[in-house]
Amino acid sequence: MVAGALLLTASVGFAQISWYYYHPIKFPVSDTSRVRPYALTVDGSGNLWVISSTATDTSAHNSVWRAAPGDTLFTKVVDFGSLLDTSSTPYLDPYVGVLRGISALGDDIYLSGTQPPSTHPATLVGFIYLLRGGNINDSLHFGYGMRGGGYGTIIDAIAMANDSIAFVGCPYDPSKLGPSFRCYNFTGGPLTAYDKAGNPSVRPVGAFLLGDPNTAYSAYYSPAPGGPVNGSTGYDQIRSIALVPGMNYGDSAWAKSNSYFYTSRTGDPTLSTSNGNIAVWRGGYDKQPSLYTASQISDVAGYLSLGTYTYYGIAADSSGNLYLCRPDSGFGWVKVFNVAGTFATEIASFPSKNDLVNPDPEGAPMVAPTAIALSRKGDSAYVIDPVLRTVFVFGTTPLTSVKDDLSNRLRQFDLSQNYPNPFNPSTVIRYTIPRTGLVSLKVYNVLAQEVATLVNEIQRAGTYEVTFNASELASGVYFYRIQSGNFVDVKKMLLLK
Repeated sequence: MVAGALLLTASVGFAQISWYYYHPIKFPVSDTSRVRPYALTVDGSGNLWVISSTATDTSAHNSVWRAAPGDTLFTKVVDFGSLLDTSSTPYLDPYVGVLRGISALGDDIYLSGTQPPSTHPATLVGFIYLLRGGNINDSLHFGYGMRGGGYGTIIDAIAMANDSIAFVGCPYDPSKLGPSFRCYNFTGGPLTAYDKAGNPSVRPVGAFLLGDPNTAYSAYYSPAPGGPVNGSTGYDQIRSIALVPGMNYGDSAWAKSNSYFYTSRTGDPTLSTSNGNIAVWRGGYDKQPSLYTASQISDVAGYLSLGTYTYYGIAADSSGNLYLCRPDSGFGWVKVFNVAGTFATEIASFPSKNDLVNPDPEGAPMVAPTAIALSRKGDSAYVIDPVLRTVFVFGTTPLTSVKDDLSNRLRQFDLSQNYPNPFNPSTVIRYTIPRTGLVSLKVYNVLAQEVATLVNEIQRAGTYEVTFNASELASGVYFYRIQSGNFVDVKKMLLLK
């Protein structure tokens, strides 16, 4: 049972986890200057999703990116633009001011963030954006002026429980005791949930679950440890939430005694003592979340006493081990900890060329790792470095086996299905060629008439992607055809306007 990890004592030996560095995933050169990767998640099909955000870089765009397993280049899903970039105005969703979190439940993708000042100038108002099946053309927006309720504050990190309850980071605290989290109903229909006193209430889709009825603010849960909130700065927030994969947060009898999750709180540089920390929350379940209370986790080296960097990303594996990114000066690493009660023991470190204590020449050239996500099996890990605008890929299989697998795949031609499909008006086509040669990639209508030439040049062996913009074409079925040497393949796509 997963929760058993909490009953271990510090004297018990821990199985060491070995991680190997595989390769980087980059963003297209044409978009790199507008990308500042911030948070990431892995969907049920193993695809990696990353958000770029203006949270730490106002010159960046708020955008969403996707990479399939084995990809070395991200594909843009949607660009919401930036309030400071007038050229992005046509693409700016009026309710997306800053993207702050991303999570997956199956192949559905959930985005969290704050609405722009133009929508609610007097307050910072949150939102949650649902991309059903990861499709921006099949999405629902929740927040003031849309659906649901209770979005009257910043919504930072987001993590989805298996029963469709969203856990989000929330700085608002009417008593200024510390930031907390909040839960939202995304079960697909009205949900009966309970406040801290056990009073039932029916909460519609997209609405927060009630907290302590004795406070003036009905969504208030227990505070995170680390001292009071300095409400004028907005620094001390819960930036990252890690649920344990496979844990049952919805069974009240079991979860109240056994369930737990982790949060990462940023320190406030305006306070005399740092309040940044990692906390473990216990004692509740996701339909009565205000029962959860938090305790700060400590370790011998003090690695879990965090500083004032904006984002310390965390993750958890199915055994409840905690993964922590420390991007601040003097650290620059990703480590794994076994947590027993409120004490953590280091059991692994990701290989890094720039590790000040134990540099690995075969490791990733990480400068400032800020966020991490694990694959569903826990055998792959993805780490964001916003300074390098790169995501680094790690795995538990020795690198030689991974290289052999990549080499085998590059020995074969491949034409992938376009994504998204159906599309409007742009879609991405990816293909692999095993050797240098002339490549022709063209688009045809149902009458076999050529409507676009996407590629017609000599290319080296590798994997490529091309964006096809069909804004000048009518809705309907189209075909794209690749030819390189004796290899020919054709696939169908659907344009829906």
